Amino acid sequence: MLALLTLTIFLSSALLFAVQPMFAKLVLPRLGGSPAVWNTCMLFFQSALLAGYAYAHVATQRIRPRRQLLVHSAVLLLPLLTLPLAVPAWWTPPASENPLLSLLTLSAVSVGLPFFVVSTTGPLLQRWFSLTDHADARDPYFLYAASNAGSMLALIAYPLVLEPRLTLQQQSAAWTAAYGAFVALTGVAAVFVWRALPKAAVAAPKAAARPKPRARVPALRRLSWLAWAFVPSSAMLGVTTFTTTDIAAFPLLWVVPLALYLLSFSMVFSTRMRPPRAVLTRVLPGVVLLVVALIRMGATGPLSVILPLHLIAFFLIALVCHGELARDRPEPALLTDFYLTMSVGGALGGAFNAIVSPAIFWNVLEYPLALLLGLALCPRRPDALPNNRNDLSVGAVFLGLCVALSFGLAGASQGGDSRADFLGVWLPAALAYFTVRRPRRYFYCVSALWLAGLIVPGPAGQLLHSARGFFGVHRVTRDAAHSQNVLFHGTTAHGRQHVDPHTGRPTQPRVALTYYHAQGPAGDVMRGILEQHTPAKLALVGLGAGSLAAYARASDTLHYFEIDPLVQQLAEDPRYFSYVSAARQRGAAIRVTLGDARITLAQEPNATYAAVVLDAFSSDSIPTHLLTREALVLYRTKLAPGGVLVFHLSNRHLDVLSVVAAQARDQELASLHILEMTAPAGPGSSASTWAVLGEQSAVLRALVTRSDWQPLPATSRNAWTDDHSDVWSVLRLSDESAPAR
Repeated sequence: MLALLTLTIFLSSALLFAVQPMFAKLVLPRLGGSPAVWNTCMLFFQSALLAGYAYAHVATQRIRPRRQLLVHSAVLLLPLLTLPLAVPAWWTPPASENPLLSLLTLSAVSVGLPFFVVSTTGPLLQRWFSLTDHADARDPYFLYAASNAGSMLALIAYPLVLEPRLTLQQQSAAWTAAYGAFVALTGVAAVFVWRALPKAAVAAPKAAARPKPRARVPALRRLSWLAWAFVPSSAMLGVTTFTTTDIAAFPLLWVVPLALYLLSFSMVFSTRMRPPRAVLTRVLPGVVLLVVALIRMGATGPLSVILPLHLIAFFLIALVCHGELARDRPEPALLTDFYLTMSVGGALGGAFNAIVSPAIFWNVLEYPLALLLGLALCPRRPDALPNNRNDLSVGAVFLGLCVALSFGLAGASQGGDSRADFLGVWLPAALAYFTVRRPRRYFYCVSALWLAGLIVPGPAGQLLHSARGFFGVHRVTRDAAHSQNVLFHGTTAHGRQHVDPHTGRPTQPRVALTYYHAQGPAGDVMRGILEQHTPAKLALVGLGAGSLAAYARASDTLHYFEIDPLVQQLAEDPRYFSYVSAARQRGAAIRVTLGDARITLAQEPNATYAAVVLDAFSSDSIPTHLLTREALVLYRTKLAPGGVLVFHLSNRHLDVLSVVAAQARDQELASLHILEMTAPAGPGSSASTWAVLGEQSAVLRALVTRSDWQPLPATSRNAWTDDHSDVWSVLRLSDESAPAR
């Protein structure tokens, strides 16, 4: 019986956590590849898990044990009405509104019922087991470790085994088949439990099922459970947002933090893997200090250094908080109540990150806030731990690492002002280490470090505007040294424009900067297109600051396809940028269509555009669905005779050029590319990577005559499709091979 229950719980958890990245990947293409998709999906999954735990809690309190077996057997059959999993063809997210509510509704319709039913299994089977006469029934929490082991295995297997080998349709079919096996296992397990129930549990169901009045949980204890569950949940979503914003929204970077989250549960509820509390309380403060210092510096690379540090800090916080939960677990009579409270805390953490934070914070502040809260919840070190030179040694090591990272990552960070770094990083760090044996004072000092980073302005310039929406944080800053306004999305610059140093109004609207300057590849391409087409009609995917509008003539039409309404507001606001407004004043037809480019571009007439310019990949979180075989087929139908596809491929962390090369080979298109590694043309200009694909057009022939434009490199990579894309294979863990930006 115990082996069967363990296998059933293991399979149910594997199903739960395999469906999460699979469903998120199903909906990702319709939402522009935004990192917020995963947070929203996680909010739904946590809410559905809460509903499943509430069902288990009510069922064990209100229904007799054997009747529970019968009722739940019927509930298990309901999801068969909605399987296999799929996104309805009719569903389209709203173009001009926050799609969060629409995505939550879709999740409930498409995956809600099967997820809810599977989520009830763990607490129900553990509670049933606790009612038997088995020798281990007095402490059934070890089955929770098995549950999290199954979840973690499924999460690791998805990006490494399932995603590379199966299409999304095949994954859905495999999940449906596994659900059928799970239903059969649960039925067999129910029979074994039925036979193993003692006569007392059947004869007196109320006494056996309900906790005694004296076993009720005090309010303060319940609040502690909520806090210990809330902080790791918020930190998990925070570190996931950090990694997917600066790299790409793909399953491997979704599942690693979630797998660590589950691993922490498995470790602390296990009798053999539980980490020493004294070690955690000694190491956690220093690691959190390191990460807060990196956040203050704005360091985003190299990934091989930055990513592990963030993941380690999160994992330590999860171990500490979940360890406190495991130490305070109640008797089996309160098992479902305990799991329900933990689920409420996790769901609150998801709601805080997905709903509350974007509404109240102008920046992604919930992640460092979760780190600080984890530090605040760190328990006092045991009195038996000697307060001697070991504390000073540990403090010296971490402080040395902070200083080393400061110098080593100076080139990769947005920092650089020695005075700001001293006031905002190293002085609070030193004060924090002097108080390392006093947890509350240490928490105050590291919090001061973070707050100083918010108050002390960095070298990025004066902040003129900041706005946060579903698709990220957008900032407009003033580069006073060069009299330019700069548009940032996260840590990536999306455009610059000269401004009058006295009035601050944008000037020189015919001078494109950053990746689009006239002496670079963007200038070559735009001149080639405009020389061959008069008037010219261009489709541009990605608006940014509207820099390419600087090239528009009075007779030209530029049709932008932009998914984020905030970007359109900033690009058309004459206080910050005037590329778009000035082009309209010159007589050019500038049109902006909101929504995902694949959906909105498909609605345009065929054979219309002289060029389709794909400028959605300079952000480090790329929309992979814009690089698939199906996407290129769509783009080609929209090209007029002699038209070309233009890709802007500058990226710090992903080798997007090889993906485009594979598509060019797959569709037998002539192609050229340029890696502009030389010094920029002037202040505010950036080196960049571009590629041009098409039939043997006049634009391609003109570019061939330039020595710096070369054929796309040969590649053995398979072309990406809507069913299969492998971002992991193009990830750069080192910045050395990345083009200058």
